[in-house]
Amino acid sequence: MVENAERRIALFMPRFAWAIRAGITRYSAPPMLWDTINYERSPQAFLDARRWHPHGCIGMLGRVDLVKHARRLPCPIVNIHGGRMLHRGAQVGCDHEAIGAMAADHLATLGFPQFACIGFPGEDPNDDQRLCGFLRALPGRQVDVFDVNFAYPGYKRRRGALIEPDDETLHRWVGFLRKPCAVFASGDMMAARVLRAALHLGIRVPEEIAILGVGDIPEFCLDQPILISSVIIPWEQIGHEAAVQLDRMMEGGDVSPAPVRFRPTGIAVRRSSDTYAVGDRVIAGLLRYIRTHACEGIGVADLLTQTTLGRRVLERRFRSLLGRSPHEEIQRVRLDKVVQMLLHTDATLETIAGESGLGSTSRLSVEFKKRFGQSPGAYRNSFQPRS
Repeated sequence: MVENAERRIALFMPRFAWAIRAGITRYSAPPMLWDTINYERSPQAFLDARRWHPHGCIGMLGRVDLVKHARRLPCPIVNIHGGRMLHRGAQVGCDHEAIGAMAADHLATLGFPQFACIGFPGEDPNDDQRLCGFLRALPGRQVDVFDVNFAYPGYKRRRGALIEPDDETLHRWVGFLRKPCAVFASGDMMAARVLRAALHLGIRVPEEIAILGVGDIPEFCLDQPILISSVIIPWEQIGHEAAVQLDRMMEGGDVSPAPVRFRPTGIAVRRSSDTYAVGDRVIAGLLRYIRTHACEGIGVADLLTQTTLGRRVLERRFRSLLGRSPHEEIQRVRLDKVVQMLLHTDATLETIAGESGLGSTSRLSVEFKKRFGQSPGAYRNSFQPRS
């Protein structure tokens, strides 16, 4: 990295990508001198950028037309979209299969008998990977897949833009879903559209349809009549890594020929998926009790104090509705807490064991490896960027 050397950096980001830009800014803070301009992602914007003679470019360049225009820029490029490699650039993005798997894991815990997903499989490589991860994490489950392009069998794509479902088509799909149903949308914008369609049809969210998006983008998740749950992507970390890769290329260094991918860091649970759709009100109440008190060291005996059910009946109902025992559900909630602390804090394993209700580091390690197939430390390290 050369200090005090001014660089002109062209950015091609949507307006909601403020967290990515924050990561870029964090890397390019003084004593570095990066002069950045964020352009619209349009043909004219790429022409304007060429006249500015940038030293480097960072952009979310997923569409075919954007990649085509970006290739004409006479400078190193980092593509954050993650879908397509550029001939002289680097690629930084998300582990999209991990996003789909995490979404499936969250929705599967809600007890919904039906699942559905909506996106652009076949058109957007990211959606292909997210859908693949989602389906693989739900073996043997029937999933209603809405590929928006199937609704337009004769459409012609212009400028590489993706065709989105009109309101009538989307409303018809949402209306015909078997309910209760858990819906995974490939992005927060699509999740917001599904929410609006459900509310327009008088469908209760989340009781009849639970909705989960991707990206945790405030303007799509929070500016809604019902707040939308979303898979959290470490956007700022991705932006920082993109700046690292671009700086390396501008200095003549080598970058990884494979994409650098970051895994999602959790679920922002909001009202759109904050429910238990099991048909047994007693078990639904106990699930809420577990979610509230699991990390306080409760056991199955504590559950029995909250119900008139006997232990055998309790075990049988849990397994029938959720496919796991009451003890396994308590452990699942505790391990979710462990994961959040591993990813978002520097807490020691001893502290995490105490705050999760697992009690000891040895028990934490045994239970964690049983579920995730690796130690807590290895899991924490795996959420660093990987090539």
